[in-house]
Amino acid sequence: MIDIRYGALPAWTERRAWGPYRLRDADLFEFAMPGIARFVCRDRRQILIDREQGADDEAVAAMLVATVLPALLWSRGDIMLHAAAAVEPGAAAGILIAGPSGSGKSTLLAQILARGGSAIADDSVRLRISHGRLLASGLSGGLYARFGPGDADRRFEPTPRDRCHVEHSVDTLFVLAPAGDEPRRLTGVAALAALLYNRHRPRIATLLGTEPELLTDLVRIASLFRVLSIRPPDNSATDARPIC
Repeated sequence: MIDIRYGALPAWTERRAWGPYRLRDADLFEFAMPGIARFVCRDRRQILIDREQGADDEAVAAMLVATVLPALLWSRGDIMLHAAAAVEPGAAAGILIAGPSGSGKSTLLAQILARGGSAIADDSVRLRISHGRLLASGLSGGLYARFGPGDADRRFEPTPRDRCHVEHSVDTLFVLAPAGDEPRRLTGVAALAALLYNRHRPRIATLLGTEPELLTDLVRIASLFRVLSIRPPDNSATDARPIC
């Protein structure tokens, strides 16, 4: 459970900082985005938001979801990937689709939903291991994507409630490769490197000094599913599928 509320915040005196992240200790850190808001995470369970005058609600919400929530979960010892997650129709386990912003993660997720699949998360995925299985969770209630050839810009589309998963097992990670790279299976060090590259907002873990123990978790995760490098989707296509 995470408690999120608005309120005026006092001036900050950090012990360590990296870019917009300011850290006092594991139980108190801040992310500040000029022109939008200051976000203070306290006790690893509460987010206080001090919105700047004139800041747009959508911009505040986007920063909260894309940056602040992943940072707080890293502080709890969770693994966060910059990925979408979905379950294909009739599949027992779900898949992850990882890649940088704009690479096509949400486009592929939208195409899976159009085929009757279900969503686990869009853009930010929390991973954990339970009884030898890899479980993924995130915000599955909607996604920003291009939904067809006529869409010039990304737009928000809610996910039907009966096709949203709070958490689901996953067994495959598709990594969207740079243009020109051939599809291939990644194993060993290459699979681990793909996970490290696609971590989402891990600076708090670096500032806290928890990266070594989290690396152990990433090694275990890499051993629990197959990792495949694939071509990014053609945004003009309406039925592109990952290449297995």
